[in-house]
Amino acid sequence: MERSPVPEVRIVIDEFAFRRPAALAQTWDDQLLRIEAVAMWRHVALKVLPFAAGAHHHMSGTLALLWQKDGTAVAYKGATGAAS
Repeated sequence: MERSPVPEVRIVIDEFAFRRPAALAQTWDDQLLRIEAVAMWRHVALKVLPFAAGAHHHMSGTLALLWQKDGTAVAYKGATGAAS
């Protein structure tokens, strides 16, 4: 069952994620096909952040921004890797 209205989703994936293949070729192919399929959904905007963009402040984690009906936003920053 699909929610109504369908939430809009914007995704930014670092180019590095596309340069490191999975251990098994079939897994790599399946992942790329799934990303392609999801990117074609009308409510999804997928962008690739190129290496040429250089260093950025989200290289050590993730950031999720959620906009609510009243126009306010909520942010969640998740850290990845070793603690510094």
